[in-house]
Amino acid sequence: MERNNGILMDNAEKRKKQRTGQEDVQDNERLKRVKQFLSEKTDEELFQIIKQKNEYQEFVIYHSIQELNKRKDERERRYSSIRAEAKGVIQGRKRIFRLPEQAESGRKIGGTRNVEASCLIGRQNKTDKTYSTRELKTLQEQKLEEWAKHEKIWFSHDDIRKTWQRIDDGSSAEAEVYDFGSYVRKVFHYDAIDNNYTPMGFIDNRISIHNGLFPETKYELVGATKTYKGFAFVLEQPYIEGIQLTEGEIETFMESIGFPNHAGIYHWNNIIIVGDMHTKNVLKGKDGTVFVIDPVPRLNTPDDMCGKSKYLPFKIVDV
Repeated sequence: MERNNGILMDNAEKRKKQRTGQEDVQDNERLKRVKQFLSEKTDEELFQIIKQKNEYQEFVIYHSIQELNKRKDERERRYSSIRAEAKGVIQGRKRIFRLPEQAESGRKIGGTRNVEASCLIGRQNKTDKTYSTRELKTLQEQKLEEWAKHEKIWFSHDDIRKTWQRIDDGSSAEAEVYDFGSYVRKVFHYDAIDNNYTPMGFIDNRISIHNGLFPETKYELVGATKTYKGFAFVLEQPYIEGIQLTEGEIETFMESIGFPNHAGIYHWNNIIIVGDMHTKNVLKGKDGTVFVIDPVPRLNTPDDMCGKSKYLPFKIVDV
């Protein structure tokens, strides 16, 4: 009888272990499903789960917090790498191959954030062919917004309108201009004049090529925001006072800096085309210096005006 009791006890222990093992498997499967569910949520949705404590079990809230912390760590590692890369470019230890040398020098003139943003989204150009322009724009905007928020250079557009002093007349489709004394800040809607523009295209052309040609009116990238029109860059530019040049004077000036060809507001050579060179965008200072404010430059490719330039796949190499 004792032996039988022993056997019964042994069997009971076995069944208990089996049940425990099954419960462990079920718990693990449940945890996997919860983690998968949470991994598919945005940061904002995870914050909502944490706030609505009454509607979610404690372990879901716990793993929501864990998921957010994991993402934060991953982002910090990624952005630390971007910062290190950009620092190497600015210090001359690394070099970006994307634009001709003069234009590429304008990327650094655009400031640390301009180089960091380039490093962040530039490599995406390697797979441009797998995306439509619309998809690529959305992807780059998302990357830049996440980065800007992490780096604390994301501006609330409501706060901008409340606290910054706007000085333009509101007629520009591209930019809102705000007074900051010796410089202005511009909220720049990067695709306002060309819906096929991507954020990377804006950084390449409107910031970097511009800075390489016209460093006196350099753009410095300081952050980003979102208006009712969509994603926008926040740029700083020196405040310029002067008198407008005539069309003839603009033509003479552009020829003097190496742009012999022109048609209306367009001027070009074999490397670069500069558009929107109307009289409001070109001023002469008191000392005779010519300032070009908001031109629209781009590379002159063989498909454009039979130029000799091309946008290279974004690459960073050690010097």
